[in-house]
Amino acid sequence: MTNSVTVAKGFAVLVGVALTLGISSCSVRNNFEGQPVPGSTKVPPLKLSLAVMSDRSLTFDYPPIHSLSDFREAMNPGLAETLRNGFGPGFQRVTIVESESDAAEMDLLATPAIEVADPMTLTVTFTEPRSGREISKISSSRGLDGHAFGMYSHLGTDVMLFAVVLVVPPLDPVIAHQIRKHSAQRFNAMFSPAVVEMVSDIAQQTSRDSALAAFSRSLTIR
Repeated sequence: MTNSVTVAKGFAVLVGVALTLGISSCSVRNNFEGQPVPGSTKVPPLKLSLAVMSDRSLTFDYPPIHSLSDFREAMNPGLAETLRNGFGPGFQRVTIVESESDAAEMDLLATPAIEVADPMTLTVTFTEPRSGREISKISSSRGLDGHAFGMYSHLGTDVMLFAVVLVVPPLDPVIAHQIRKHSAQRFNAMFSPAVVEMVSDIAQQTSRDSALAAFSRSLTIR
């Protein structure tokens, strides 16, 4: 009986160690969520249909701050949804596609790229799907909002988790992983509003972009 209990305890310890190592070593992907974009000044929409590229490979590693080195942000489909929300009022029709071939019947294809720094820069390249010709490229930059709602979430919880580690040191890998996850959430609290501001700015720039206006007129003449 004693041997059975010992074996069971040993097995439980091994499972616990394996679980701890698995949780602490794995990289966590956070999916950027689509955001509503405030409406801009009312202007007549461009007479163009627009496809927004949702590239599933568009990701970035968190900056090496707050112990976020093992977290990665997957930008789509959330970024594409945010761009669609921002571009909606300025074009006749806006849809999301996952490949260039899906945009073949649309007038324009919008392909986003984001540079995560301080400030961050979002660039949208507008091309003609049929020819691949670049029509325009518009960028916007914003800094992270250090006072954004959610910046201080989980701080109390993290203090308690630190205290638990002092009492039960073997839990350190699991708790450190959870604390890093909370740090990632706080990073996103600063990051998401900046993305919305950049999308809104780019959407407003499209309404007065001379290259896009000329392209719209050329299609009308055809």
